Amino acid sequence: MILSHCDYAMEAGSNGTRLTYNLLGLQRQIKERFVQGRPKLVQKIEHLVFRQDSRDATVFQALRTKIPQESLSPAIKHQILSELRSFPDLCDCLAALDIAIGFLVNAEVEASMHIREYLHRMLKLPPDRGLRHSPKAQQYCRLNHILSLWQALAVERARRLLENRRDPFEGVKQDFRDPINREQQHALGQSLRHINVEHLVAELYEYIVLDLKKTSNWEQDVTGWSISAVLSAYIDGKDGQPVHEMEEQLSDDLILRHAVDVWRHAVDYMQQHQARAASAHH
Repeated sequence: MILSHCDYAMEAGSNGTRLTYNLLGLQRQIKERFVQGRPKLVQKIEHLVFRQDSRDATVFQALRTKIPQESLSPAIKHQILSELRSFPDLCDCLAALDIAIGFLVNAEVEASMHIREYLHRMLKLPPDRGLRHSPKAQQYCRLNHILSLWQALAVERARRLLENRRDPFEGVKQDFRDPINREQQHALGQSLRHINVEHLVAELYEYIVLDLKKTSNWEQDVTGWSISAVLSAYIDGKDGQPVHEMEEQLSDDLILRHAVDVWRHAVDYMQQHQARAASAHH
């Protein structure tokens, strides 16, 4: 093709030939032969999202902006968790939600779509994945419940890990794991009598794994900040329900340096309270 668009000319007084290229003709033939009549290709770069990358406060906030979220009622959450007695089943459901959250930030979907439909029809998850272990979650939960469902399952998973003496906060720096002293333990126990402990456990866990875990990117030392003040600001920032009596009751000397240990003590208190309530009921 190139040779057919070469022009040779003899010049007077010259022993050789002068070679020139007909570039316009070559361009026209390339277009006619290789481009014209062919379907147009649109470059599209697929974004891969790792599961752990979707566990980020900015990702959750972007999703709330795109799909306004609603909280599941305590009764619905209790029914879903009671269906997920198997730890692997619980983890499977949570993994499916992580995947969905990562994609939803860039998706155009209706908030009223069932999560199960999004997982299987839109994301093409196989039938043995998703929420299949919880009929209630499949039947009831829609995309506007996805963060409430994620929080419920993530906190339950963390609680069970703690029960089995495993670390629910893998990747959280040692800076936020200082134990509280005996005096602080006693004061915390007294405070928790007036606070909605289940709500505190859920919100503090979410804050630790979504926000506090990312502090390597922060410029200032936050370890001395009050848990109560920071958690209130975090909940307010997502237009969430305040934890009842937390700001009034939780001591300011419980700081982010104690975040993981305060969460552990709150979980212990909650479980003891639930066990006493169950015993009294029977």
